Amino acid sequence: MRMILTLWLLLATPAFAANGYFPDITILKDHWLVVVRSDATRDQTFEMLFQLNTDNALSRFGTQSIAFNSDSATLKVLEAYTLTPAGQRINLEKNAIRIQSDPVSDGATKFSDTKNVVMVFPRLERGSKLYYRVKLHTFKNTYPGYFSTHNTYPPTYRREDAKIELRTAPNIKAQVDAPGMSGGQQPDMNGMKRWVYRYRNDKAQPYESAQVAYSDFSPGFYASNYGSWGTLAKLYDQKATAAAKITPKVKALAEELTLGIGDRAAQIKTLHHWVSRNIRYVAVDLGNGGIVPHSADSILDNHYGDCKDHATLLQALLAAKGIPSSQVIIGSNYAYVLPKVPGIFIFNHIINYIPELNLYLDTTASMVPFGALPDYEYDKPVLLTALAKQDRTPVAKVQDHKVIVNATMQMLPDGKIKGTASITGSGYKEGRLRSDYQYYSTDSLEDSVNAILQENGETGVGEFKTTDPLDLAIPFSVNSEFVLDAPANVPGPSGITIPRGIVPGNLYALSQYKLLEERHFPRVCTSREVEENITLSFPQGISVESIPPNTEIIRAGITYRATYTLTNNTISIHRSFERQNERGFCDTAIQEADKQLLEEIKRDLRAQIVYR
Repeated sequence: MRMILTLWLLLATPAFAANGYFPDITILKDHWLVVVRSDATRDQTFEMLFQLNTDNALSRFGTQSIAFNSDSATLKVLEAYTLTPAGQRINLEKNAIRIQSDPVSDGATKFSDTKNVVMVFPRLERGSKLYYRVKLHTFKNTYPGYFSTHNTYPPTYRREDAKIELRTAPNIKAQVDAPGMSGGQQPDMNGMKRWVYRYRNDKAQPYESAQVAYSDFSPGFYASNYGSWGTLAKLYDQKATAAAKITPKVKALAEELTLGIGDRAAQIKTLHHWVSRNIRYVAVDLGNGGIVPHSADSILDNHYGDCKDHATLLQALLAAKGIPSSQVIIGSNYAYVLPKVPGIFIFNHIINYIPELNLYLDTTASMVPFGALPDYEYDKPVLLTALAKQDRTPVAKVQDHKVIVNATMQMLPDGKIKGTASITGSGYKEGRLRSDYQYYSTDSLEDSVNAILQENGETGVGEFKTTDPLDLAIPFSVNSEFVLDAPANVPGPSGITIPRGIVPGNLYALSQYKLLEERHFPRVCTSREVEENITLSFPQGISVESIPPNTEIIRAGITYRATYTLTNNTISIHRSFERQNERGFCDTAIQEADKQLLEEIKRDLRAQIVYR
């Protein structure tokens, strides 16, 4: 069942994690050898040996896939075999090693140069060991004379022997950092500079829901010769600026779209909306898929593009109107810590920055309104390529990312609840509302209504109508009508909690969360607010005996307020939840305080109206 507008961004972990984590595999050997030649092209040899511990591992890990960019590299399997528990070695046949194209959006395979070498291992059973050794030969660098390489060692598995060795030609001025690993620079070997680092992890830790990216806290290895973040930004910008050239086709479109619009901010908004809605997004991450955008004219011809192309076309259209902008290298994952060594590493996405408005825009986030970003792009390290500098996106402010629910409900003589509700949002919360209702539109209305009611722990019938989720030019809203099945007996005596109806994303979701007993890693914490205004009327003959007490909780960046007022058999309810964080993530120290606070909020959400 789909969860809508997650309020806490923390989910319960599987039961086994609390009782003793048993990972699917144990990594026995994980060796990398990276050799960088004088022109910064390189060979990388990966050697991996791991044991399958569970039946689940047979399907999860029995097929191994390694991606590479076929425009600049080749990948060759040097050796691969299964070692049975009895010690029998079974080599992979030639037909068990295949090269496949990257499955990008809507079958636009020509868009990406990414290929995958797929190895299908035979005769697997619990206790089998899988071994492969492959060589990646990079014969062309995106930026001639520059290289980068990295690896991260998540604590998810036991890792008995991890090793990275870097060798570089004498003229390569490599910067190297290996947090959490032992080792360092070694004596030269055959005229090559040399670094060796090792790592061992004897205790595996399971993934924790809503945790930040492993690169933020795990041991890892980072090496490059960019020298500075500004150098990397300039190198990207050189090719991106060329792709964003103002052509007659770009100029004509910019003029057509902004005809009669004199205000520059309004022009930016119009161009942003057009690219977001009219250029189909084909997802190709930075890295193996390449980091050079296509030309603005070719993007217009195809009417599709990846993030680099979205950003390039918007930059070109803005430039045609005399509006300066910069492309922005950012991570769309939950990585908040910038490595010490410059490189693409944690970055996998491109957006735009408008200096005169001090505004970041992401046209690939087609449901997020102008002026806002998706929640995962706040408080993130970025490279402003045209400005050749490293920066950070702003921290989300609670007042900018809000959902407001207004509902009027009436208990009928048979105990059913008849009601209407409206929902509006702002910021990334509006983006989630649009996305969720766009997703619901793929189901029948009855199925969608049942899904929402089930998420709210209710049954009944109803319908909802929305504005166009894809039209960013107008605010998004949802209006619903519903009749809920009787939540309790009528006449009483009895008690009910506040009904919810066809209102996804309400505060009821908080009452369903079970926080982890203990956290070992930082987690995502995004500022947001949800406000509910509800009136609930009872029919004649029903006497309301008691209502929940007013509640106010202010602690650890969270404010929760609930007021309940009874007037002439009608109860007015106002509840709000706010979380304002100083960063986009929270460390483990706040876990215990959050658990106590959530229990207090749950107590109020479970409070009943008693009637007879």
